[in-house]
Amino acid sequence: SPFHQQFKNWSETVKCPEIGGDQFRTKWYYERVRGGYQNDQAFMTQGQKKSFVRLHPNKFDKNFLSKPLVSWEQKPNIVAQGVSYSFNEFAESVTDEIQKNELAITESYYKHAIAKVIMFRSLEKLISAADWYAGGYRAQTVAYSMAYLSYIVKKTKKHFNFDQIWEMQALPREVDKILKIISKEVYQSITDPNNGPANKAQWAKKKDCWSVVKDDLDIYVDDDASFLIGKDIVKFIKAEQKKDRKFVDKIQKWTFVLDKSNASIWNPLLERYTNELENSPKKLNILEQFATGLLPMPTESQAEIIYDIYEELIDLGWIVPK
Repeated sequence: SPFHQQFKNWSETVKCPEIGGDQFRTKWYYERVRGGYQNDQAFMTQGQKKSFVRLHPNKFDKNFLSKPLVSWEQKPNIVAQGVSYSFNEFAESVTDEIQKNELAITESYYKHAIAKVIMFRSLEKLISAADWYAGGYRAQTVAYSMAYLSYIVKKTKKHFNFDQIWEMQALPREVDKILKIISKEVYQSITDPNNGPANKAQWAKKKDCWSVVKDDLDIYVDDDASFLIGKDIVKFIKAEQKKDRKFVDKIQKWTFVLDKSNASIWNPLLERYTNELENSPKKLNILEQFATGLLPMPTESQAEIIYDIYEELIDLGWIVPK
């Protein structure tokens, strides 16, 4: 999926803000391929591994990513059905998003996705530590709490400011406060014997459960809450991000292709692409000229074609030679 390619690229280039006076900036590790975090360390020395782990103290995979994103889309009942269901829902939604606009996965989109991951994990800890939590249904309570916050934010006709969470790499105090209130009431609603069947794990999987939670809870967000921003600001930011995204994509691809450390992969790539039944003669010609040295300095457009062939074959299972 183009989404996972683009999301992985952002995870490799975007560093987190400096936190608590520490000038060492870290990255979130996005495990696009199962076992990628360990595989990347396979041939490292102990010192290199230590540096790698320090640079990537937090990691998550595409299955986990689906849970906070689908929860925020106000579909907690799907998340409650299990990770395969939330991932399928997530895959469909991002595919639709990219089909509508290939520049949808911007740096801002990446940062906001990480902010949702932070919110989801913070809720897990918050609920586990709460004095009202009697055990069980934590996963369901997390998904429904995120969904309910999204629901009441939407009612204000404004947007949630995920940049605050990204900058802090934690929940702002006001967000933490309202989530404590929401999660307690969500838990009480889901586990209420008068709501739905006795099997609450099954009840949480139903759309009716989500409807009941929305009816049971009477929590609102002030229009001037510190974690809200207006639609005009969001619209402007998205427009600027798309401009930046188009420029950054081209530069990243061109840099990758011209990087001398990657020189050994082009001939094997050419051989693999030549044997592809559905290769493009035009693309094959550009790759052949570059791999054989007849095109030492490709244009941005030519470099983009070479890079896209590389990504296409990676997705088809081609293993990059070491």
